[in-house]
Amino acid sequence: RIYMPYIQRVLKLSHTEIKNFDERFIKLNEEIGEIAVAVLQSRGLKHTDKSKKEIKENILEEICDSIIVLLSMASYYKFTEKQIGAMINKKLDKWEGRIKK
Repeated sequence: RIYMPYIQRVLKLSHTEIKNFDERFIKLNEEIGEIAVAVLQSRGLKHTDKSKKEIKENILEEICDSIIVLLSMASYYKFTEKQIGAMINKKLDKWEGRIKK
């Protein structure tokens, strides 16, 4: 069983969110774009005054923002923590199966 205590917190907060699914999807794309910018900065392909440590921390921050938005999208369709965990495990099993081959 996957245990991610933040899932329940995100799902709870998402119930008060006024954004519809399309707006959440657009927000996800914004967050993905922010990851892309940070990765480009980490590779020296986009100018920044940030240190390598700050860039790395920003990558994590944007990844976490994306995870939160994705969970909010799942909440929109009223998927439960149990359903999300079960699907994540199913997908991890599939991924693990491909790696072992």
